Order: sequence, then structure tokens, then C-alpha cells
Amino acid sequence: MRYTSALVALLALGGCLNYTTYYKEGVPAKAPQSAKIQCEVTAQHQVPPRIVHDWEPVYGYWDAHKKRYRISHYELVVVDLNEGLRAKVARQCMTDQGYDRVQIPYCDKDQFAGRTYSPLTKLPRFSSSLCAIRQKGRAPHIIDLAKPLPQ
Repeated sequence: MRYTSALVALLALGGCLNYTTYYKEGVPAKAPQSAKIQCEVTAQHQVPPRIVHDWEPVYGYWDAHKKRYRISHYELVVVDLNEGLRAKVARQCMTDQGYDRVQIPYCDKDQFAGRTYSPLTKLPRFSSSLCAIRQKGRAPHIIDLAKPLPQ
């Protein structure tokens, strides 16, 4: 149990270190988000929802010694059976358009070292000098640390 909790915490922390997005060299910085929405809409039409309603039992203790279980009640569970396939179709659509799924590290304040940067308007060749700046309530901006603004 201890190891499971540590692994979950590590995975959660790992998600904070990188910005996962679609990337394609030479396109406007906002193009991946537009293409993703278009692919999701296409996938929605190609693989419509298949909603299933099911009643699942919820078990409770039957005796005072808490050794025997019985069904205490049922809960309604609603599942879209096509959700996984629809996500695969959307990912394939992005791949077909030339996008790759990448992880860009978030910028560290120490990386700025008194320099200023402008968010990229066109995505350059993917490199280790790219980092993402968090934006409250919006998608992060990507900057190239190799190209500071002139002082």
C-alpha cells in the first residue's frame, strides 16, 4: 500500500513537470489546438457515443463480525462503450496531419536569468531549448530559451 501511494504521488508530480501537447514544426502556435478540436469533431461523427446503462451491486457487511457480504443496494452506471475508440480515431487524425505528441518541460524561473522572451507564434524545430510558461485558465505559452528578446 505504501508503494502504491508513493507511485501515485510520483506520477502526479511528473504531470506537473511537463506540458503534453501536439507539435508540428512550422505551423502557427495555435494550430495544434485547432487541429485537435477538428479531429475530435471528426471522431465524434465517425464513432458516435454508444451509451449503456447498467445496474451494479454495492456490497455491504451481512453480519456483526464483518466476515460475510451481501448486496446492500444497486447503483446506476452509465458508460460510453465507444469512448476509447473515439479517442484513438482522434489521435490517428492528428498523426495523419503530421502532429506528434510531445512533452515540453515547464520553464523554471532560474532559466530566465534577467532575460525576457516572447511566446512563439510559429513552432520551430523541436529542441531541448523549448519550455512552456503556465497561463492561469489558458493553455501554456511555448518559448525558446535560445532566442531571448534584445535588451
